[in-house]
Amino acid sequence: MGERWRWGRQLGGVGLVVAAAALTGVLSARVWDTARYDVGEYAQYARAFWVEAPRFRALPVEYPPPAVAPFALTLLPFGDPVAAFLIGMGVVFVAGYLLCLRLGTRGSATRYALYLLLGAQGTLLDRYDLFPALLTLGALWCAQRRNFIPAYVLLAGGIALKFYPVVLVPAVAIVHWHEAASGACRRPEETWQWAARVARAARVVSGPVLCVALVGVSTLLPMVLSPGGLSALRYASLRPVQVESALGTLMWLGTLAGIPATVQSSFASQGFVGPLAGALPGPAALLFLAGCLWVYWQQARGRMSMERAFLAALCVLLVTSKVLSAQYLIWALPLAAEAGGLEAPWMAIAALTTLDYPLLFPYSFGIPPLDEAGPYMVVVAARNALLLGVTLFLLFRQASMVSRAGAASVPHEDAGSREGEHGRKHGRERVASGRRGVASGQWAIRYGRGQTQVSIKRGGI
Repeated sequence: MGERWRWGRQLGGVGLVVAAAALTGVLSARVWDTARYDVGEYAQYARAFWVEAPRFRALPVEYPPPAVAPFALTLLPFGDPVAAFLIGMGVVFVAGYLLCLRLGTRGSATRYALYLLLGAQGTLLDRYDLFPALLTLGALWCAQRRNFIPAYVLLAGGIALKFYPVVLVPAVAIVHWHEAASGACRRPEETWQWAARVARAARVVSGPVLCVALVGVSTLLPMVLSPGGLSALRYASLRPVQVESALGTLMWLGTLAGIPATVQSSFASQGFVGPLAGALPGPAALLFLAGCLWVYWQQARGRMSMERAFLAALCVLLVTSKVLSAQYLIWALPLAAEAGGLEAPWMAIAALTTLDYPLLFPYSFGIPPLDEAGPYMVVVAARNALLLGVTLFLLFRQASMVSRAGAASVPHEDAGSREGEHGRKHGRERVASGRRGVASGQWAIRYGRGQTQVSIKRGGI
């Protein structure tokens, strides 16, 4: 009876998600009217590459070359490219929910659906950002299970589509290195042998090398060989400070203090023009580099779990980028759902993002004066402030961390050291028991001076 109730509840949840995805598609096409421009552009690129002669030559101007793969959804035989793309992305969204049910932490599937449906109403099904978001989530799942080569392959797929997952490669490499170190500790007679150390380094380096090779063949090589193939990189580098970004919020606040700035439409978005537009991106790039290095350092020292490192690195990228379109939140929300914790802030960020776009977006039919766009700017500022707060929390809260797949990501720990207090009370525990315990709890690792204590805990980051 209990098993049938569980299956019935899961089927009911799937039905609700399918219905919500269908409603989102209808709203995108009929009410928000957000699908026409971007999906129409996807359809043009797809026909030029897949259908029109000479085939397989014409590459997108502002997107990486492999983006023509998800653009092919517009060619599905549904009579209308917009409908075809919305239906295809709806299937992808539901598939992500099912994968969260099967592979994710407890409650991650519900969080996945709630965050995305609440926070990406104008972009979830009429942008292709869900593809790289799910690839990075799949890479996290593979790394949690210590399947590192598939993790690097999935990250390479994400990088090929949107570039941004490159910040996650070091996080996987760090866990890979610690796992190799753990294996060396179980073979003490080989630990100090030169050949063993070289083999360990080779095993770890092979993953990033494979990732670079796949990105090079699928993305960089076509960009170099195609006339104008580097246009996507130039497009990204020349974009101004977008009004929705954290830097844009600083520029808007600057106008309240008397620093001049105006909004102009360019690069299919709205950006600020003014003295701060040239002054802010440089320091922001330095903050991005420092933030990512801090994440990798904390993870390498065992003070940040891989799940938290994934999310923290991506949040650092979002808050320091000069472009923060509404669909970019799709990159972070599935990882936030998997990591767990901070549900209220993430729900607020999601809701404010939908208020930003499409509900209050004032630039669909022209550029109003900044005074008239005041309520919209306040909403964007509130969203960016919350996102910054979550980012700082992820970066600097070190009281505890959770590692879903046991303590293998903590440096210099072997199987015996993972016992901790739980092992002394209940007998020796293998790392596999940490994996089996995902349904009922997670490893919570707390650090004190000179000692590590391991216990079982529910919860997130």
